[in-house]
Amino acid sequence: MRPITPAYNAVSQDLWTEINAAIDGQVTPAKALSIAAKEADAALAKNG
Repeated sequence: MRPITPAYNAVSQDLWTEINAAIDGQVTPAKALSIAAKEADAALAKNG
């Protein structure tokens, strides 16, 4: 079940973008998750 939040789509998109960047070798997995977490925090702060 997906979380009930208006920010779900933004958080999901950011996460998959960063996961793909890590898979492609553009960033380390740790860096990808760090970036995604920061973007998710911003999306949740904006859209709750």
